[in-house]
Amino acid sequence: MTIRTWSSAALALAAVLTLSACGSKSAAPPGPGDVFGDAINPGIDYQPFAGSDMTAQSIDSSASHSGSASFRVLVPASGYVGGAFVSATARDLSPFNAVTFWVKASKAATLNVAGLGVDNTPSTPFKTERAAIPVTAAWTKVVIPIPLPAKLTAEKGLFHFAEGSDEGAYTLWFDDIRYEALPAAEIGAPAPAIATETRPLDIGATLQVNGASVTYPTPGAGATISAGNRFFTWASSAAAATVDQDGVVAGVSVGSAAITAKLGTVDATGTTTVNVAAAQAPAVAAPAPTLPAADVISLFSNAYTNVPVGTWSASWDLADVTDVQVAGDDVKKYTNLIFAGIDFTGTPIDASAMTHFHVDVWSPNATKFGVKLVNFGATTTEHIVAWNAGTTPPFVQGAWMSLDVPLADFTGMTFEALGQIILVDNGDAGVPGDEAGTFFIDNVYFHK
Repeated sequence: MTIRTWSSAALALAAVLTLSACGSKSAAPPGPGDVFGDAINPGIDYQPFAGSDMTAQSIDSSASHSGSASFRVLVPASGYVGGAFVSATARDLSPFNAVTFWVKASKAATLNVAGLGVDNTPSTPFKTERAAIPVTAAWTKVVIPIPLPAKLTAEKGLFHFAEGSDEGAYTLWFDDIRYEALPAAEIGAPAPAIATETRPLDIGATLQVNGASVTYPTPGAGATISAGNRFFTWASSAAAATVDQDGVVAGVSVGSAAITAKLGTVDATGTTTVNVAAAQAPAVAAPAPTLPAADVISLFSNAYTNVPVGTWSASWDLADVTDVQVAGDDVKKYTNLIFAGIDFTGTPIDASAMTHFHVDVWSPNATKFGVKLVNFGATTTEHIVAWNAGTTPPFVQGAWMSLDVPLADFTGMTFEALGQIILVDNGDAGVPGDEAGTFFIDNVYFHK
């Protein structure tokens, strides 16, 4: 499982990076689709993502694809760098069919993602990304097609990128970032798709269809890109479930429904089948913690004062989380959990004096569960501890499991700058396959 360790939208708005000292106004009047030429164009701010290296970006007058400057990014040895070019006012991008840019690097590497539709707010209905972009020491043009340009009539998220430290420290340069109306032959006919999977859904609950993507036959167009769900038109085959413009499915009555989609007039391959059933929930609350507050760092519990958490379901995961009560106790309910990112990189936790991680979990339908801790210290370290039918203790349905895990079980880790807890219900939990189960989570804390 590949987990992105940045948040592009779900966290609070990141600070705007001021580059005026380097000339953040273009010398020549920009065209309507221009984002960056020799500088960031007027009316656009560069906003680093929360938790990223805020000082890694600058205007470089010693390197350029054309003109006299480029946008330089220092990829760190640990953590990540990334951000979005955001327009102050919504722009009509419908005349264009692609955003393009030129990029080079100080060494051959693979840029994690670049795309459009992210404006550092929680709403990213048109978020579109190309992943695993090869970069070399030579300037190379990259094309990211817009899946259905007619939909982009009011967009602020013009361009974004993110790159992790998995390839070590190096330098990236971006230049000539702009929207273009490319010849149709340069992009090719789109082949849209959604995930083919079967997922459980409670009456009254919702889930979002996964895997919206578009494949293009032209290599220069990047083969396959992930696409925002609102580019598609969605349909449900039965009254058991409805689906809205964002591909969010709501359970209405007991039964099954097939969710399908179109991109314009083109049918998307793939069908998501939802099996709707009556909601199941624990009848009693999880056991109340009894440890002294002085020995606990709590993220979520009614028994303690909790430290700040940026998000309980990061923008890069597929899960849905709601706040519910069980027998008067506050609980996090996760549905469609394949993996869910609890992200607090903005306020990291020093748990080096703690000895254990604790979480209470209850599931009506899952057969496995795992917890990954991620530490963003001098080097990034992470490890998963998981439970299934064959572990000690075994994972069980329909009962609260109080999991108290020695931090020593998270092998190879340090704990001085914890920034993420990732809950998993897929192959990383020790059994192949993705279950997308439902979980009630309570009493998430570290203790000694």
